[in-house]
Amino acid sequence: MAVVLCATTTAAAQPSRPGSDLKGTGILGPFHPKDFRDGPELRGGPLWARRKRARAASTGFEAAYGYASWTHAVRPWLLWGTMQWTLRGLGHGAYALSLPRHIVVGGLHASHLEVFAGAGASGITLDWSDGSPGFGMLSPCATTGVGWYTGELRVQLSAYVEYLWSWTADDHWVRGLSLSLGMTTRP
Repeated sequence: MAVVLCATTTAAAQPSRPGSDLKGTGILGPFHPKDFRDGPELRGGPLWARRKRARAASTGFEAAYGYASWTHAVRPWLLWGTMQWTLRGLGHGAYALSLPRHIVVGGLHASHLEVFAGAGASGITLDWSDGSPGFGMLSPCATTGVGWYTGELRVQLSAYVEYLWSWTADDHWVRGLSLSLGMTTRP
């Protein structure tokens, strides 16, 4: 362990040469910052939510704003992650706000098209159901989808499922479709 720490410290302490400001960070392979692109993202679409003990689902909506980061450093593989502030209208007068929801996906890309699948969790969820507030944490989700990107624009269509744990109110099973629009701010 001490050898690993010393090697990382030594690598990070090396002076950088002009034009190589990210060398010596001690970060390897596709996780090196120079290989990532990132930028803001808007996301929204319809959802179908069902209370834990209910038989029928209600139609609702999802709207999210976040920040995404992705890399195509190891071709043809894709690694992508996002952090979003997500508002959901769950139908039957219920709402949920996740602060934040993190999603990490992997997949394949060819030319400007990408196919991906991944998982994530909503950190803290504040909800309103049946006229009373609720609270939950660590609601798991899974997603899959396709995306298209060119230059500074990214467009993704994805399907997801999430189990919104509410520790003080009814839990909800959520299924949805979402369209994401993102812009690259750092090449």
